Amino acid sequence: DNRFSNDKRPTMSVRSSSGKSQPYSSRRRGSALANTVISEDEVLSKTGSDRSFIKSSEFSVSSRDDIALTNSREFTWRTDGSGELSGAFSVASLRSKNREDELNIISGSRRKPQHHQTLSEFTIDKLKVDSIGLIGRDKEVAQLAGCFERLMSSDFHDAPAGMSTMMSMRSFGSTEFSSPLVLNQPKKELVFISGLSGVGKSSVARSIKKDLKKMEGALFVEGKFDFNTSNEPYSGITKALGSICRIIIETRPKIIPDIATEIYDALHDEVGILVELIPDLKEIVGSKYKVQSSNNEIEAYNFANGKQSFKYAFRVLMRVLSSHIPVLIMMLDDLQWADTSSMDVIDYIITDIHNARPLMILGCYRSEEVNEDSLLTKSIERLQKKTSHFLFVITEIEVHAFDVGDVNRIIMAMMNIDDPKLTNDLAKVCHQRTLGNPFFLIEFMMMLHSETLIQFNLGLLKWVFDASKIEDATMSTTNVADLLEVRMIQFPKEIQLFLQYAACLGSSFSASTLQLIWDKRIEGEGDESIKPLLEIITAQHIVDDAGQGRYRWVHDKVQEAALALTGDEREAFQFSVGALLYHWLSKEELENEIFEVTDLINSYNTRNHYEYAELNLQAAEKAKGIFALHSASEYAAIGIGMLPEDTFEERRGLALRLYTLGAEMELALGHGEEAEAYRNALVSRSEYSIIDKLPLQCAYVRKLSFVDLDYPKAVDVCINLLSELGVKVLWRHIPVSIQALTILMRTIGKANKEAPHPENVCNEMELMTDKKDQLIMDLLSTMGFAAYHIRGSLLSVVGICMMVQMTLDRGIAKESGNSFVWLGNFTISLKSDYETAAKFADIGLAIQKASSPAREGASLFNSHAFVLSWKLPFHDCLKPLADGYASSMKMGDTAYAMWALVSRHVWVPYLMGKPLEPILREIPLLASQMEELSQGKQLISLKSFRDLFLNLVISGVDVDGPPELSKKAHFAKGELMLFMDPEAGAKRALKVGNNFAKHNMGTCLIMIEAFHRGVSLYTMARRTGQRKYKNPANKIRKMIESWWDAGNPNVKHYAKLLNAEEKALSKSYDKAEKLYVEAIALAARTGHLHHAGLFNERYADLLMHHRKDQKEAEFRLTESMRYYKEWGAIRKVEALGELLMKQKEQAKD
Repeated sequence: DNRFSNDKRPTMSVRSSSGKSQPYSSRRRGSALANTVISEDEVLSKTGSDRSFIKSSEFSVSSRDDIALTNSREFTWRTDGSGELSGAFSVASLRSKNREDELNIISGSRRKPQHHQTLSEFTIDKLKVDSIGLIGRDKEVAQLAGCFERLMSSDFHDAPAGMSTMMSMRSFGSTEFSSPLVLNQPKKELVFISGLSGVGKSSVARSIKKDLKKMEGALFVEGKFDFNTSNEPYSGITKALGSICRIIIETRPKIIPDIATEIYDALHDEVGILVELIPDLKEIVGSKYKVQSSNNEIEAYNFANGKQSFKYAFRVLMRVLSSHIPVLIMMLDDLQWADTSSMDVIDYIITDIHNARPLMILGCYRSEEVNEDSLLTKSIERLQKKTSHFLFVITEIEVHAFDVGDVNRIIMAMMNIDDPKLTNDLAKVCHQRTLGNPFFLIEFMMMLHSETLIQFNLGLLKWVFDASKIEDATMSTTNVADLLEVRMIQFPKEIQLFLQYAACLGSSFSASTLQLIWDKRIEGEGDESIKPLLEIITAQHIVDDAGQGRYRWVHDKVQEAALALTGDEREAFQFSVGALLYHWLSKEELENEIFEVTDLINSYNTRNHYEYAELNLQAAEKAKGIFALHSASEYAAIGIGMLPEDTFEERRGLALRLYTLGAEMELALGHGEEAEAYRNALVSRSEYSIIDKLPLQCAYVRKLSFVDLDYPKAVDVCINLLSELGVKVLWRHIPVSIQALTILMRTIGKANKEAPHPENVCNEMELMTDKKDQLIMDLLSTMGFAAYHIRGSLLSVVGICMMVQMTLDRGIAKESGNSFVWLGNFTISLKSDYETAAKFADIGLAIQKASSPAREGASLFNSHAFVLSWKLPFHDCLKPLADGYASSMKMGDTAYAMWALVSRHVWVPYLMGKPLEPILREIPLLASQMEELSQGKQLISLKSFRDLFLNLVISGVDVDGPPELSKKAHFAKGELMLFMDPEAGAKRALKVGNNFAKHNMGTCLIMIEAFHRGVSLYTMARRTGQRKYKNPANKIRKMIESWWDAGNPNVKHYAKLLNAEEKALSKSYDKAEKLYVEAIALAARTGHLHHAGLFNERYADLLMHHRKDQKEAEFRLTESMRYYKEWGAIRKVEALGELLMKQKEQAKD
């Protein structure tokens, strides 16, 4: 551990009265402070019997009568080694009720009745802060209450426990087509409460708690962001979620097993990353999960995946927790200091339409620290655009400062005065000095009381003050921070320094961490307990005891005032605290506090420092691991800025890691220029080998493929890089088509011979360990992806085959599983060998499951939508596709998640002839998820099917749609023509030929597209007798028969119907009728409603025009209408009804 090299441990400094920094040396031998308890008489003897000395910034005791009001005669004070009074003391039992009331106002809480209160708490000479309540906030409180009433007016609060989890499972788990919940009413409220610091935003937010008291199990939790560590990812969010976990642990332990099971079933080992952020969650989920390292998974595929994975994890956690909580209100304070990742999580939670429980998020922020360019402003604008689509409501409440009238009402309440005229002049002065700020007003009134500018006359039994005197005496008062700082400056130097240290540790802090700093603030080690100091600042109501060894500031203004004591040396002081923690925390402790320590060190403009550059690298890697990509980018940039000029010679490894990580994060954020700058800084360096630079180069080609979508350039760069590594992709003077076919045949033979049985993959195949080989596989994968998107390019076949061969020769890599799945796809397209193709797909699934869970979802989709659907019944593909969605969402692979979703809920149900109405009801939910995840291609596919279905249900929907849809709507248009206009469908079939199969290699939709194209052609061949329809129709029939002969279980009724059509065309009517009946029975028995209707329609056509059996023809048309109606094709039913009426009229004639 290089933190302890040469034992250079930092010392701390404090400012002298002159403002210069001097070593702090108060811990010399004999000067240690001690706690001493003395009696009242001893106090008087040491102070010359003048009781007026008992005065602090919090309260004053100016007469013997005041002392007599307390039932205690003991005072706590601090002495130095000589036993003389040091001036740092507090009264133990004379606790200021006023300051406790002030704290209650700030926190929004109310002090529970105490049975052991001192007489001083019942005196009439104290300002009654507890009487203030929410004076002047009626409008804001009513507005917030209206939001809550709207939230609870919907029907969602009646949802049974666990419903949100079931809803989330519906979208990827159920194999039945039940109706989804129609989300008509908003069930989430997002309330932003803004105003100046100290204006009472938090008090307004907490006013909602009174409504929750009436609801059993309802929960109000808080999280707070910190101005001192604003770069720490997720800090406020995780505090709030930790509170939920802690409340469940302490009050509802019986439901913990259910919660743990639901979370683990949805996330599996990915729950470990949430536990890392929310330690209290570990007591709920236990420790059966494995700790996952996400860094390599992000590098291996798509940078956006990790972020989406984390989004999914947060959503699952919120769904599960919410399913056990009737109503959840989450207050997030000081949002102006929230980091980008935290704002993203708020977005994730509030836009989750699968969470059926009422949820309200209250976000409080300082208006003076937010402008139109702020992260918070842009986040709110982005959320406002999503309200109607994702069913939540945004309300903005602005809390203004008090006017003179409100100030007067507050003063009257504090003094228990009924006549406003008596305090009007004082209110004007207070309003002028405080600008109507509630927190400032309370502090100002307490200051006036402590300075005896306001006094209660026990003889007259009333408050006495001189408003003009107060105005003259407080001319220099400018703001609450100054007022608080003035009060703190009155404390002894030791307490001031103690407060400065505490202020550096955030809005809340650990006593153990503060103890470490206190012990190590000078050279050497000390053992002086900070407990007495904590008792003093707690008694002074500067901090609150939060339990479990943690303390929190009563208000962020108090923390800011404490930090302001450092003066102009604030950044240097924070750096010193960070350096001390860096050197003295244990390795494990530093890992847990890495963001806080790094932020403190980064507060000072440090340059040319390897150690702190390394620290920023560690922080960046941890931020990357929890998918806080903005934070990771910032830490990497700061670390690079700390590198000395000779870094590339002296610490080349550190520079390489920082620049590579920086480039990766900029790519993940879509900052192409910044990533290119990092890349250029390293690529030109001769100190690094091609292997050193390759991760950065791989990141560059991923940028070309996934960000720029410049597929040709990505392919060229991959080929050049592979050439530098000694891998020859293209054969000279040989066309790519011939090369692709040759290498494909060789690879199929090699894999069929050498690949183990799927059950033996883990035992017989080793993992690929060579870094160079792994990077080559990464490049081949990226090249294959880019080449697949270039029409007519067969380089994807070459890349896949090379990956399979490398896997067989050198072991399993992350991309190996999918390469075997795609080899199965090519095997079907080239040889129609379903057995071998299924074997390759099963091997790919086994490899992926064992080696790289991050790509398991992609393998499940590719295998069942492209390969195994040719071998298995369609119904058997539903659950694997659902699992592919779940796995991909869990790992953040949203592209494949959405492909699995559309295939599970639209493609396969259509192939199976499931009713259209449930599918149509599903589509808006699917579309909203695709839009949210920016998955445009999947959305276009979904919309083309939606338009197809709507045209079968109602008329007038343009299947071509907008330009981006028309390019993808060929399939839908052909399907619609088959059902509604077979003649146009046949003409189109002649024009497009087999293009769909060529451009969508192996997809399961090829089967029905080819079949329906054949039906259209046979329809026109029977009507016209023309060979131009007959010949391609027979070709399709033979192709589908070969599919059936090769073992495809899904096309048997296709083959029978086309054979019936062929027999009818050749006028073998008896055989045709028999085949029609068999095809109809098979389609009906297997639930293919659309085909049962279509086959009856085609049989009726034969009976009507060639067999002249009017009665049977009418029966078959009626049956066709019945099946079409059950399928949901109402428009088709109406068309057949018109045909039937026409036939009946002709029969009568």
